[in-house]
Amino acid sequence: MFTNKAIIYFTFEGRTMYIKDKYDIATVVKLFQSGDFVAQKTYILSACPPSSMRNQVLNYINPDRILTSLTLLADTYCRGIDCQLGITLGQTSYQLSQKAFETTSAKIHRLKDTNKAIEHTKELQDLEDWLALIRNNAANSAVSCAVGFQSLGQHRKSIKFVTKAIQWLKAKEYYRAVEWFKSHGYNDAIDTTLTLTLKMIESYIELAKYDKAIALIDQTNWNPLFTEECFEAYLVERQIIQALIQKLMERIQQSIILPPESIKDKEAIITFHEQILNTVKSIGESFYPEDLALFQIIEIELKQKIIDVPESISIAEWGKRMQSTMDRITDFISGGGKEFNQLQNQKRIRNATAIFLDSKTGHNPEGINQSVPILIQARDWAREHNFREDENDALWSLYLCYSRTQQEAQAIEVLQALRKNLEEMRQSISHPMKRAGILRKFPNLFGDLCQLLCRSNRAIELLDAIEGAKGRVLADVLTEKLNQPTSEKELSEPSQQIPFLMQEVNAHYLSYFVDDEATYAVLVTKDGSLHTQEIVIGKKQIQEWLDYKKIEDHDPLDPRNWGKTISKRQQKNVINLSESLAPLVSWLEPLATSGIIQQNDHICYCPDEELHLIPLHYLPFRGKPLVNYVSLSRIQGALALVNILKRESLKPNEFTVVQVWANEDVCQDDSEKKQQESKIMIAAFNQPGEWLNEQLTGEIVSETNADLPTVAKLNLSQRIVHFANHGDFPSLMEQEHSKKNPYLNSGLLLAKNGQLPPSSKISDEAGLLSPQQVLKKKLDFRGSHVTLQACVSGRAKEGIGGDALGLEWAFLLNGASSSLASHWNVHAAWAAKFSIKFYQKWLVEKASRAVAWRETVLELMGESAQPYYWAAFSLSGDWR
Repeated sequence: MFTNKAIIYFTFEGRTMYIKDKYDIATVVKLFQSGDFVAQKTYILSACPPSSMRNQVLNYINPDRILTSLTLLADTYCRGIDCQLGITLGQTSYQLSQKAFETTSAKIHRLKDTNKAIEHTKELQDLEDWLALIRNNAANSAVSCAVGFQSLGQHRKSIKFVTKAIQWLKAKEYYRAVEWFKSHGYNDAIDTTLTLTLKMIESYIELAKYDKAIALIDQTNWNPLFTEECFEAYLVERQIIQALIQKLMERIQQSIILPPESIKDKEAIITFHEQILNTVKSIGESFYPEDLALFQIIEIELKQKIIDVPESISIAEWGKRMQSTMDRITDFISGGGKEFNQLQNQKRIRNATAIFLDSKTGHNPEGINQSVPILIQARDWAREHNFREDENDALWSLYLCYSRTQQEAQAIEVLQALRKNLEEMRQSISHPMKRAGILRKFPNLFGDLCQLLCRSNRAIELLDAIEGAKGRVLADVLTEKLNQPTSEKELSEPSQQIPFLMQEVNAHYLSYFVDDEATYAVLVTKDGSLHTQEIVIGKKQIQEWLDYKKIEDHDPLDPRNWGKTISKRQQKNVINLSESLAPLVSWLEPLATSGIIQQNDHICYCPDEELHLIPLHYLPFRGKPLVNYVSLSRIQGALALVNILKRESLKPNEFTVVQVWANEDVCQDDSEKKQQESKIMIAAFNQPGEWLNEQLTGEIVSETNADLPTVAKLNLSQRIVHFANHGDFPSLMEQEHSKKNPYLNSGLLLAKNGQLPPSSKISDEAGLLSPQQVLKKKLDFRGSHVTLQACVSGRAKEGIGGDALGLEWAFLLNGASSSLASHWNVHAAWAAKFSIKFYQKWLVEKASRAVAWRETVLELMGESAQPYYWAAFSLSGDWR
């Protein structure tokens, strides 16, 4: 084996196998069929992340234990360490078990066909024993694969694989393996096909295919799990079944608390009633037939409280009326309520928080104080029995109790505990989308926590919470690159270093968190002190200011539109964003007066939500744009800041230019005016490349040659990378367009099939360098500065993981040190002028990037007072 940074490889059959081969099932199967134990051990050592199981397998791997070893490894890695590797190992073991089964079966048949079969009784018995072990190994490896698929959120793949595995096991008389183990003293041996069936049920529930889940519960014979001989197995599987029932219960409970939108829709209500009834009945008949009398009561109550519900009833009142029925359902599916279990604990939490269904009781201190000890008891029970989601529900309910009784310290404590739990849960999940979705259940967590911390003046904790609320996609990218989960703790912990770091670099760090009604900000100054502010501008207000339908005429991000009339009838004009958003920076003015922030200082800021769309440098500060007082740069968060400042700041001496204009830029008109406009436009695309070519060495890829495959092969590291293209980004104003994900549907327009792209809009005729393509093709921008001389190239939009998804984000993730990008549809000639002035000051006059950027902005401001021309470009990343 040979290791070099991220590259790990080994030799097998005379060829070099790289780490990418570790997920190739056909290659791994061939390796473990080969008998080359040196290569097999090398593979395990190189491909498998460190674990105690890996060490055990390496110590005793031999020909007789290959299958068992692979299955043990598969089970270990399918549970969160590296699920894709676990699936590869599991499917390798599964396929090898199938082949071993066929080989062994053939030997048995040959022996039985000979006249001397009696002489081979011992050999036959050994082969039959080995066949039982092979069947069992195939079953266990199939379970590991199912766990891995589910951990990755690949539930359809899990169902498809498990269905085939169960068919194979039954066809190969898997029951004989169970009988063999019991005959050898393993009385708790269970039918693993039932475990696989449970995995299918879980996947159906995750896919919201409840009818199929219930049908499987109903059709399956569970009796083998409920025998005295396999009592331990019964307990284990009973827990699994209860967990599945609980998931169905959650769906029922959510539907009861949040019924169909129109309570007047009788048809929808009757359907809803039947769904609940059928679900509860199926569960009861399968598992608790002795309690069916209770089901009759539930059936009557559901009819009274769902079908016969008054049309005028409110959702809150309806929820309260359903409380007793919910309790009966819980008792019914948890064994009649005879023993305290998870469902009973959930019932305790639900009843303790029922006070919040009514606005009066929900703010009554006496009732709230009675609920607190019950919720503490429920939280502690859930924690002791490792029901993390139930513990989280209890914590959130406790937070509501404490916040409504003005017990801020206790409220902060339980929110921090909830946040810690969620971070740990995320860390154990491999699938990025499922991991990012963990926080969806508590959408107000970070907003409420930031509000409490800000009002309590707990500045360092507020900074930590703000940083933890952002950067989750960054964590997921790190997860993918490192093959191990990265928690928000690793993202927010650098916030502890920021006060010391800013003193070292003599700059300020400003971080924002935008909540629905307010924005929370923390400034870490160059002297290491922290300052906080709650700003009464929230997400709802900003989105209202940005909500204009006709983007061409009324895009509020474009300063030229400020003051334009949208509706004469309503006397509505496009808002002046710089004036409206001034409070975001005006709170810093007293710090300037006191000398904490000084003229010509630098502020590195981390935006949030829609603030990614807006340049801070044009906001008014002490009567003038902020850029008149300080230089500014943007960053993705504290982790990105720490990583960038750890690197040495270098000025590249090479360049790569990609310049692609559009079909429409090439004039087909005989008009002299049009011809002249076309020349000016194309010259603007060419000028920065020509300037760089005079100063540095490098390459220019232009026009129809600049397609996506060509760009993907360019040298993009340790240099100036300049893109002169048209750009596109999903609009916030157009309803259909706004649904597009900027990760997939934003970027730079490139040539395609030897043709120039159409102007300014993504289409099938254009190649697209999107954030997805930057990351997918692993474009290496390490140590480079990237300029995006393109429209809307600096825009970003928050995604599910809390990061701002956009092209600039992707470049920085792939190692770029800094970037220049635009906030609106820029004027081509002014964009070229900005780029050249910046390069002149930074590369030739030896100014820092921050100084070069600010002086360029101020010079252009002197040429035009209109912010459209001078405020378009923001600097991101390293400002040194």
